[in-house]
Formats: sequence, C-alpha cells, structure tokens
Amino acid sequence: MRSELLPRILRRYSKIEYLDLSLCCQITDESLGHVAGILGNHLVSINLSKLWIFTHLGLLELVKICQSLIEIDLSNCTEITDYAVESTAQARKLQSLKLVKCKQITDMGLGCIAMGCSKLQTLSLRWCVGITDLGVELVAVKFKELLLSLSYILPGCFLHIRR
Repeated sequence: MRSELLPRILRRYSKIEYLDLSLCCQITDESLGHVAGILGNHLVSINLSKLWIFTHLGLLELVKICQSLIEIDLSNCTEITDYAVESTAQARKLQSLKLVKCKQITDMGLGCIAMGCSKLQTLSLRWCVGITDLGVELVAVKFKELLLSLSYILPGCFLHIRR
C-alpha cells in the first residue's frame, strides 16, 4: 500500500516474474519506472487494475524495458486513454491484455493494439463503452485466433467482419 517502499522491496526480490500492484493505490509513473529498472526482463506479467495515477509515459517506460511482458491487466483503470493503450501496444511479446471497464478507450486504441501486438491471444474489452464495431473489426481482421471478451456491444457489431 505504500509506494515509497516499492524500490526497496523490488531490489530484495529482483527476480519477480508476476507482479500484482492492484492494491497499491499510489502507483505513479515513477513507481513503474522503478519496476522496469529493477525487474527488467524478469517481469512476465503485471496487474495494474484499479489504479489511476500513472500515465501512458509510465506504461511506455515499463513495456520498453520489460521486454518479456506477456500479460498486462489494466482493468478498471478508468482514467487511461488511447495513449496508454498505444504505449501498451509497444510490448511486442504481449499475449494477454485486459482492459475491462476502461471507458475512455476508443477504436483508435484498438487500432494501436492491432498494429502493435502481433502475438496477442486474449483481449478483454468488457464494458469498454467507447469502442464501436469499427474497432472490433480492426482487431478481428488482424487476429484470426483471438479470444475476445466483450459485454457491451453496439447494434450492428460484427455484421461487416469478413474472414
């Protein structure tokens, strides 16, 4: 819960592969910089759900340094925007991305995911009310075998998708 202790804890356990920070409400860009700088390529999965202080800049630093990341959970990060998704799309090995209730994400963010995350296998977009059938179509055309989780679907969605 106290983010000022994070660097000391990470240095002590510097080979962490799976990190859940969802209960640490004070995670900032600086905190994500510490995570990236200390854990580096050891980090495979990070859970940042329910957090809102960090920005796309912290995410960008995290994914550029932690090149082994295959799973990122940003669920309920209600303040993140397409810029954060664009930063996340820089994770070239990413296989699973959870964006549940990220209400500010739009089709533009999904386009970034489609262009950047070539290894994506699972994408959760439940209650992402800013996306339309265009964004879903971008993702569906790019990924032939993607487990896509949706719960808020606009009328007419999927009618134009061609395989």
